[in-house]
Amino acid sequence: MAGPDLILVFPPMNVQITHPEIGLPQLTAHLRAAGLSVRQHDLNMTFMYRHLADPEVIARFLQDIAWTSGSETPGMFPGAQIESMGRAMLESRPPRPRPDVGADVHAYMDARAARLNILSNVRDLDPCGDVGLHPGVWRALVEMVDGIYLQPRSFAEKDLLAAAESSLPLLEQFYEAFLAEAFAGGVPACIGLSVGSSFQLLPSLVLARMVRHRAGDVKIVAGGPWFTAAKDLLPDLGSFRRYIDAVVIHEGEAPMVEIMNRLGDASPFTSIDGVAVPGGEVAPPACPTPLEDLAPPVYDGMPMDLYPARGAAVRLTRGCHWARCDFCHHVYPGYTEVHSSRPEDISDAYIQSLVDHIEFIGAEHGVEKIFLSDNGPPANLLHRFARALLERGTRIVWESLARFEPQLTGGVCTDLARSGCRALFFGLESCSLSEMEACAKGIDLGLVERSLETCSRAGIGNFVFVLSHPTQPPGSYEQTLQWIADRFDTVTQVIAFRFCLARFSRAYTKRREMGLRLKRGASRSLDVFAVPYSAAQEMPLERFMELTARCEQTLLPRQKSVTPVARGYWSAPGGGPQ
Repeated sequence: MAGPDLILVFPPMNVQITHPEIGLPQLTAHLRAAGLSVRQHDLNMTFMYRHLADPEVIARFLQDIAWTSGSETPGMFPGAQIESMGRAMLESRPPRPRPDVGADVHAYMDARAARLNILSNVRDLDPCGDVGLHPGVWRALVEMVDGIYLQPRSFAEKDLLAAAESSLPLLEQFYEAFLAEAFAGGVPACIGLSVGSSFQLLPSLVLARMVRHRAGDVKIVAGGPWFTAAKDLLPDLGSFRRYIDAVVIHEGEAPMVEIMNRLGDASPFTSIDGVAVPGGEVAPPACPTPLEDLAPPVYDGMPMDLYPARGAAVRLTRGCHWARCDFCHHVYPGYTEVHSSRPEDISDAYIQSLVDHIEFIGAEHGVEKIFLSDNGPPANLLHRFARALLERGTRIVWESLARFEPQLTGGVCTDLARSGCRALFFGLESCSLSEMEACAKGIDLGLVERSLETCSRAGIGNFVFVLSHPTQPPGSYEQTLQWIADRFDTVTQVIAFRFCLARFSRAYTKRREMGLRLKRGASRSLDVFAVPYSAAQEMPLERFMELTARCEQTLLPRQKSVTPVARGYWSAPGGGPQ
């Protein structure tokens, strides 16, 4: 029996996801419109909320890592249970390279969340009563599976490959069940892996290894933000050929159609724009398909009941109309500026088609909230979107990234709020004008204050990003937190980020100018969104965490500031609740 042409997979593990990432549903729709049979699976959600929520799976996993519930010590507090589980994950057999956690699991998880800006959105479940766990510990278990069990010792190529070949029963049992079901109706011609972050890289390679073992003729194609960010490393990653036949760089609609059309060729993946073979040269990126020519995303096969939010993403634009911030890891210099949508080119017909799509997925899938996946669309375009919703009478809640702009007037913000906009996410980064200019923000504090006040009066929540970065003068980050605290009546939440050096960013090419020195081996690190570096005047991580926690606890007494600390036990004083 013949299987589908293609199975697309979003692999584990990303604890930050709240709704379906738009990439797979969009690509699935486009490939089906091209005449291909495609199935899509979000294994990240099903791994967390079905596999890890099964008491039998939990019990087997705890047995595999030789963890005991502490039944002989009934008074063991939740924090102590978490600490002992984390240590058991590190010490479980058979031995394999593992991350250096140090003496305190809580401290490691706390520091990891702060260093890598991990804002965990794992929702609380309580399937643990029959396996000797305290209520509420399940979320911490999931976050440790991500942060300890499924992490390589380092992102050096040899450590990652050693981890991919090691025994990971918890993940392999899940994959075995998935592959048995996915291949039951026939083996597909191709499997596509959409890898969004470094955290998903190891689980992706494990899945590719198991597909190779089960069905060696199936072609495996990988894409997504991680492979795009790592494109200049691909010529030296010949070792990846054992797992992956081809890699798609940047947007995948046009390259994947061409790949699928060439599967029967002797050398199917050579000379396709936007496609590389591990260990070979990377072809120039393909021109992305115009948004108006893409079929609307489809969600069959996606576990819509498992996401923390009953939402979905749509795109008003492609890329970023500003695209100048040095630190930003959403901007690919030389690509984003060329292929970003010009706001004036977005037609009314396209906006109306988005409203049609929103109404359809609301009725078909119970979607109640829309996330604009744009990187800060301009205010006038947000206004056009809002007016289209209002004219149609579409009832939906939505939110978007945005820039501080003079065009965010009272009338515009009122229309945004009336159309269902409940939150805008702004990048302030710093209240220092010199730092704003150095980062190429293109804003000033007067504009920031006016925008915050106008949005707040209209009933829109203001979520403000601030950034601790290595070129900041002493005291600047603290001054920025204080500046926001003095205006907390207009700020809903503060999202404090610590600078990460993305391999492809402008900051990476200007690292010497910024006083950044790559650590030994960092130029080959596969953690492409957080390349290890040192900087003489950068605020120590511990100080960053201290100031951020102080902001949350004292400067914003009437707000809930979002800190870069995994919510739950990791942020509790003294290493867990007692």
